[in-house]
Amino acid sequence: MATRMVGGFILVAFLFCILLAWPGPRFLATAAVRDLRDPLR
Repeated sequence: MATRMVGGFILVAFLFCILLAWPGPRFLATAAVRDLRDPLR
């Protein structure tokens, strides 16, 4: 159970690093994160 949680956390961190290192249009990613942080809008 704990190993699955650690594996999932590493996977999410890996995807987040890829998202941050992506050279594409970053304002879309920041807008998506902003929408996720503010679900009322």
